[in-house]
Amino acid sequence: MITDEQRERVYAAWRIAADALSIRVEVPYLLKTSDGEELLCAAQLPDFGGPKGMVFSLLDHLTHLGGKVGSAAKSRGLYYSIINPAIYDHYDEEIFIEALTDWGFFGSKDDWPIWLPRPKG
Repeated sequence: MITDEQRERVYAAWRIAADALSIRVEVPYLLKTSDGEELLCAAQLPDFGGPKGMVFSLLDHLTHLGGKVGSAAKSRGLYYSIINPAIYDHYDEEIFIEALTDWGFFGSKDDWPIWLPRPKG
């Protein structure tokens, strides 16, 4: 089970990533379902994952909200992922850049991160 302390370390690491990498991140993020229920996500990245952004939750073998969060994200056109809190509970630039690169940048070309290679062509 994820502790509140571990969750806060993940939030802090993503806040550091936002500053260090000049990206927009809302940490934590409440995702509303179609029936108005609010689901806690670790973060929302408006410029990554898809044209409308993405949300992600923390991997917790005792919590089974993943399907519910995934469905709510999909219904709003958001990409959804689950991250391992043991990896993302501290800021490691290489790891964060790798994840962000994998998710893809969909923001304004004027906001393209300097650390992210531009697509060829």
